[in-house]
Amino acid sequence: MNENNKPLKNAKAALLGFHGHRSTGDDALASAIGWHLYKNRGVRRYVVPAEPYDLPILPEPLGVSAPLPWLHRGRWRNKWRWSLCAKRCEILLLAGGANLHENIDYRHYMTILKIARNSKALVFGAIGVSMGPFSSQTKRDECGEFLRAMDFLTLRDRDSYEIACGYSLPYKPVDAMDAVLTLPEVYGISTTPKIELKSDALDIGVSVTPFKAMGGYGSGSAGKCLPAVIECLIGFSKRYKIRVNLFEFSGHQGDGDGPLVEAMRSELENKCDVIIHPYHRDPSRIWKTIADMDIMICTRFHASIFSYSAGVPFVMLDYHPKCAAFAQDIGLPDELKLDVYKLAPDELIDSLESLISPDRPHPALAYSDALAKAELNFGPLYELLPG
Repeated sequence: MNENNKPLKNAKAALLGFHGHRSTGDDALASAIGWHLYKNRGVRRYVVPAEPYDLPILPEPLGVSAPLPWLHRGRWRNKWRWSLCAKRCEILLLAGGANLHENIDYRHYMTILKIARNSKALVFGAIGVSMGPFSSQTKRDECGEFLRAMDFLTLRDRDSYEIACGYSLPYKPVDAMDAVLTLPEVYGISTTPKIELKSDALDIGVSVTPFKAMGGYGSGSAGKCLPAVIECLIGFSKRYKIRVNLFEFSGHQGDGDGPLVEAMRSELENKCDVIIHPYHRDPSRIWKTIADMDIMICTRFHASIFSYSAGVPFVMLDYHPKCAAFAQDIGLPDELKLDVYKLAPDELIDSLESLISPDRPHPALAYSDALAKAELNFGPLYELLPG
């Protein structure tokens, strides 16, 4: 179909969830969804309820905007923006992130959905979300009420899919994988597994997060692994020549990775070469740099996804059920999935040693199979849209 004749070329799609908070993973998800909708239905215009300076940079020719940033400055500002999205956009998508868990305000979600139903919205659904953890039956029930009011639901891991199947829904949920897995071709990133490592110095990438444990999954903050990671890297630098690349996946002012990255730089700068890769609103910047790493230490969830997609050997520091679920879905060997809340330097060193060996362990699921499953996210949406 000619692009000018695509039925939704003048439509707007709202991306709801954690978008617009300077998060590389969610920026990548916005890009993946935008690109798919553009290629299949001609949608170029995207709206994110956030500050204009926090909006992600999407692949050309896609455009993204924030609804009326000068209104309702204060505590209700974000909810007001969500309401405007519901009133003015034809497509509303709760997209990615751990969007359906104990801490969500489901009454707010239901309000937005009802506004959309009474306006010009064609569809309201969730793409590639994960579910849980829940610690109360009340929140489980509220989540179920919200799910039953939506048009479709696709899940990015098997565990979330099984939770969704426990509800009586008017549609069949879809067992998919993270939609971000569809982006390497768009960004021109090779997905061939890395075989040869650099001979002059090993580029080791590191992603950290200050995430606080929730729902009984671990205790404390994921950031408390820092001493163990630092000790491991110092020890590793005594055996090999290394360059440590510190990735700031989240540039959020309050809960971002910056303070942890700076703390690591301070501890490592006189022990080995250190390079900082700051957050950028264009997620392809970080992804292409990760693709050039020899090995990755991944705490941020999408650091693992970026590494896996680019064929870069990685060890996951598991801080959330979504991490464990992804590791299970791709068949990540046990020695490459470590508990971030109980991390010991020696076990991380052992994992890194295994990753630089010629017979290194690797995920059982090939990227091509993961890609095919990630593509399943978009089927229910296209069935509901004109085209």
